[in-house]
Amino acid sequence: MTAISITKSLFCIAHRGGSQRFTENTLAAFEESLQLGVDAVELDVWNVGGELLVTHDRRLGKSLPGRGLLLEQSPEQLRQLPLPCGNHLATLAEVLELVGDKAVLNIVMPAACFFMLGHAKLTQILCRMSHKPIGKRVVYFVTNFLRFRP
Repeated sequence: MTAISITKSLFCIAHRGGSQRFTENTLAAFEESLQLGVDAVELDVWNVGGELLVTHDRRLGKSLPGRGLLLEQSPEQLRQLPLPCGNHLATLAEVLELVGDKAVLNIVMPAACFFMLGHAKLTQILCRMSHKPIGKRVVYFVTNFLRFRP
């Protein structure tokens, strides 16, 4: 049997943050993953009424209480909803402030939201939110919004 030699360290990505102990995609989950020393944090972002909110589901009823579609709600209503871990829905700006230079952000966004903003505008927004150039600290992953059915 041949021994396997790993010459490069592994790159650890916290999927929706430390969601074993805290509600996924919350500041508490991201803080937990940063304390564990991850290389990157994956998060889901939706453009709701012009506000970039961090949540995974397009429907209320799983991690967010209530009923209906995410995009049918106002950002203010959504930010008031209590999550199971006691946090409230975070904005992308809050996550950028928390993560800073501690880890790479892997932003997952539905195609409809991404293309509505455009890559250049989204990059400008991220730079303005973080108060500095984002460089190689952000990776975008655009999902096919049309595959989801209401």
